[in-house]
Formats: sequence, C-alpha cells, structure tokens
Amino acid sequence: MIVCGLTGGIASGKSFYGRMFRRLGVPVVDADQLSREVVRSGSEGFFRVAQVFPEAVHGDEIDRSLLGRIVFFDRNRRAQLEKIIHPLVRQEFLKEKARHEKEPLLVYEVPLLFEKGIDREMDVVIVVDVPVQIQRERLVRRSGLSEEEANRRILSQWTREERNSRADFILSGLLSEEDTEEVLRELLPKLSGFARKEQERRVMKEVNKAVFPLAGHGTRFLPMTKASPKEMLPLVDKPVVQYTVEEAVASGVTQIIMVTGRGKRAIEDHFDISYELEDVLRAKGKWQLLEDVRRISFMAEVVYTRQKESLGLGHAVLCARNLVGDEPFAVALADEVIDSPVPSLEQLLSVYREFGAPVIGVQEVPAADVSHYGIISGHEVREGLFKVDSLVEKPRVDEAPSRWAVIGRYIMTPDIFSILESQKPGVGGEIQLTDALVTLASQRPLYAVKIEGRRYDTGDKGGFLKATVRYGLKNPELGPEFRTFLHEILDHPED
Repeated sequence: MIVCGLTGGIASGKSFYGRMFRRLGVPVVDADQLSREVVRSGSEGFFRVAQVFPEAVHGDEIDRSLLGRIVFFDRNRRAQLEKIIHPLVRQEFLKEKARHEKEPLLVYEVPLLFEKGIDREMDVVIVVDVPVQIQRERLVRRSGLSEEEANRRILSQWTREERNSRADFILSGLLSEEDTEEVLRELLPKLSGFARKEQERRVMKEVNKAVFPLAGHGTRFLPMTKASPKEMLPLVDKPVVQYTVEEAVASGVTQIIMVTGRGKRAIEDHFDISYELEDVLRAKGKWQLLEDVRRISFMAEVVYTRQKESLGLGHAVLCARNLVGDEPFAVALADEVIDSPVPSLEQLLSVYREFGAPVIGVQEVPAADVSHYGIISGHEVREGLFKVDSLVEKPRVDEAPSRWAVIGRYIMTPDIFSILESQKPGVGGEIQLTDALVTLASQRPLYAVKIEGRRYDTGDKGGFLKATVRYGLKNPELGPEFRTFLHEILDHPED
C-alpha cells in the first residue's frame, strides 16, 4: 500500500481534491473528521478536552467552532489542545490504515501535514497550491472573516514556499472538476509506483529511542536530594522528569532509556503501574485522576540501566549502548525543562530528517554565563541553524568562540559510542559528551539548531523556582489565584 499525504494551506482546495479522489474510487481518510470523532460525546478525548477547555463545552458536545477561536491565536492553549488531540487522531488513522491494508493506495487528508511532522509517515506528499490572495478571498467569503483575520490565519501556517519545497507533487487548487479529474487520472499510476520516500526511510532510520542520564547526585539541591532524586522534584503536580519524558513522546519517541544510579528507585516506581493506588481511585470514583495515573505508566516503554560510577555525561550515554543498539537516538537532560509550542526534540528531529546527521540543541546565553556550558564554534547555514566545527566545554569568557550554548537536547547517531569508548577524561576528570562531539564533528557533519522556547534549569535552585512560578501561572486551575497571590507579595514585600 502507498500512503499519500494530501495537504495545502487553509482554503487551498485540498478537501475538493479529497472528494475527487473518492469519486475515482480511492479511499480517503480525513484528519479533520477523525478529530471530530475523537472528541465525540462520552469519548476519552471529550473528557480530556472538557477538563482543559470547559468553556467550549455545551451540554454533552464540544463546540468546535468556539474551541477553534479559543486556541487559534494562543500558542500555549493550542499546544494544550494538540497534546490531547493529535495522539488520538494518529491512533485512529493507524486503525483506518489497517482496515484498508489491501488497497493499493490510501489518501490521508491533513491540514497540518508538515507543521506536525506527519509527512515523515507518508510515502508520497501532494500539496494543493493556490496564491495567498485566493486563500484570503475564500476565507473572507466562506467564513465571514475580515481581511485582517484571514491574513492572520494564513500567516499562522507554513508559507506557500515552505510547503511546496517539501512536496512530491504540487497540484493547482484553481482547476474545474473536469480538469481536476483528468489530472488525478494521470497522477494515479505515478502514485502507485512511487517509492522514493520509502527508500529514504530505509537509508535513514527514524529516532525511536531517547536516553535520559539520571545518575547525578543532585548536590546543588542538598540536603533535599540526600534521599530523594532531584528529577522527582515537583513542578506543580508532576515531577520534573515527567515533563521531559512527555516532550520525547510528543516528538515520536517510543522507548525511554533511563540511566540511573543508587537512590533513584522513586523514578522507576513513578513510571510503573501502581495497582493499590489505582484500586483506591476506582473505589472513590476519581476517574480523571485514575486516567492521569495510568497514562504515566503507558505513555512509552521505559527501560533502565545503571551507571555504577559518576564518570560524566559521556559515560552515562555510553552506559546505554547495549539498549540503543545500532540506530540513531535522542539524549535529553531531564533538568532542562523547555516550554515550547513545538517540542524541543521535535525541533531537532526536523533538522535530522533534513540532513541525516546528528543535531544538538542550542540557545544564546549572556557572555557572563558561557563558562557554565558547552559552547559551539561554527557557521550559520540559515537563521537559527549552524554547521558545527568544534565545541568548547565551559570556556572562559575571553576564550568562548560564541555565546551559543548546548542546552541538553541531542540527536545522536550510533557512531558516537565508539568515540565515547576511547574518550579520555576531560574537564573535572569526567568523560565529557562535548569532547566526543568535537571528534564527531571532525569525522562527519554535525548541526546545531536554535531551540525556540523558554528553558528552565531545574537542577539549579533559582531555575527551579522560576519554573515553578511559570508553570503555576500556566495551570488553568491554579493560575488565576496564584497570580493574585504573587501580586500581593510584590505589592507588600514587607509582609
């Protein structure tokens, strides 16, 4: 079966092409229809959306039009909704794909095919293209929007050029029914024999595993961390490590490899099933809490290995070698909590898919802070993307090659393991991942991408307090009251 992604900008005419494919006997799965199904009354999606967006609930139905207005121009709320909806829609698509497995061709109509990385699951991608002016006119005519509102909606998506550059086939959204049918009849034989993307995927493996180095002693948080892992410090109602695991899962990771040490048992217990707690929640009818608790245990496969000696980040990654095997993998430092509309690992993965090379996440830091980070040296390929020539671990201000700091997100290829295996101890007498990346950059291309989002170093007391305030304010239940409380403190500090 060839799976064909059908997409285009808002009001481009992709739905018209979907109907024409159906007319020619080709099965079409509409992502928008699936999104309606997953929030139907009484469904899991309905209850999860209703909990986060109670203002969009009318009786026993979700008002999708109102929900769209709530999230369209609010990136944080949109991210909340997508976090609920997209995994459920993907599950339903996989069911539809299995149901049509004997068909030679299946078309998947998706508005945000590229924005959400769904194109990597497609064998072929078709983009329906129209000029921006036509999009704007259609939106104004069909939806009653002002031209300003129509422009804002168009600009919230990828540009016409960005979409078209990723397409295998570009079709005009301005054709008549007769001409469209003729175009599709000519296209169908080409689609059925099209296999370029399948070949690319065989050459470049997907990233399914993420390594979490968690064996550190947490000395910056003593005495709290004397008996409790620093990764289990709570940000509102979830431990720090869960935020980063959820980010990895949202980026398509299916297996989490946790490299732990002595005194980290609480982490394993957190991601395991708690039968006694679940029984108590069932008996008390606390169904939402039960769902939240069970989701932790089933969001991904979590496996563990021990780092028996504290020999540095590079050594911790090397400890995961047997579990990673001969495939690319992510590395995520749980201390670094990154609040972003697009998961930070997904930002790295999009570059990995484009270049087929290892990628590290960076952000620009003040000159006074460069001595706390690994700093890259290289040249800018395009805005926010660098080809790395070398790295320096915790340089002095006058020796730093830039202010672009490595911040705890990596996409690695398995050749890093042989480098780490022979790596000599560096700064602090530890096996530094930064030093291994210097060697890697001399052997093959290595890229660094600027991560868009707010970063909090929760392994630092000040960073943890900032993250607590930020996530407390974002919490829909606690935020308003917490904001008032903070204003009271700032207005009357002497109290």
